[in-house]
Amino acid sequence: VAVGRDNRPSSPDLCDGLIHGLTSTGVEVVELGTVPTPTVYWAEKTLPTDGAIQITGSHNPPEWNGIKMTLGGSSVHSEAIQKLKKCIEAEEYKQSKGRSQSLDLIDSYISDLAGRFKIPRPVKVVLDCGNGVGSLVGTRLLEMIGAEVIPLYCDSDGTFPNHHPDPTVDDCLIDLIDTVEREKAELGIGFDGDADRIGAVDESGKIVRGDLLLLLFGLDLLRRREPGLRLIFDVKCSQVLPDEFTKAGGEAIMWKTGHSLIKDKMRTTGAALGG
Repeated sequence: VAVGRDNRPSSPDLCDGLIHGLTSTGVEVVELGTVPTPTVYWAEKTLPTDGAIQITGSHNPPEWNGIKMTLGGSSVHSEAIQKLKKCIEAEEYKQSKGRSQSLDLIDSYISDLAGRFKIPRPVKVVLDCGNGVGSLVGTRLLEMIGAEVIPLYCDSDGTFPNHHPDPTVDDCLIDLIDTVEREKAELGIGFDGDADRIGAVDESGKIVRGDLLLLLFGLDLLRRREPGLRLIFDVKCSQVLPDEFTKAGGEAIMWKTGHSLIKDKMRTTGAALGG
């Protein structure tokens, strides 16, 4: 099992406790250290692992924390978590001796992602990492694909001293908008605490909502591949998304809120994209 953590003050102790528990039942752990949540998912796919766990409070305040889990490439959620809880409470698990090994994957992760993209011309981008773990990868990654990056709050600090780490909240984008306008940038990107969600603003400082971002990604996929691609979209998205994606030749499927549920639906429908 690949195990990582975000940069909140409580994350190291929680991660140590988790690894101790896993190894005490015979699990072999690959300890990734402080990394973004997408890096943990990437590690599950690129390493010989059966699952992945990230200690993170995601986009919540610094005193909050939690766990994101995958098994066999699928999210562990809902009833599966309740079943796991009952198993732990009843001590229905074996005692054995596993081991833990540390592995630094940040450089490999950045190189892999950067090798998949290249922008055709330099783009001036303001990147607000919100002091989350996106600080460890964001600037380097964007620069490697050819962007000119103006970093904002890209020092890793899990107390989030500058603003709440949720770029889907308009108040958390105030500094990003100001910097885009002041620096005359073409784009502003904000990460949440564990860098698995983004917010975006255009060159005029106007917020680009999540459903429009998903639509843009979907239209790009249609151009790169072929008509008929499926896209799973959250029930909270506007009607613009399914209307425009369908008009462009794709199939848009509305589904329940929650990244775990969206991923499950993508798997069962063979969708190329979801959000």
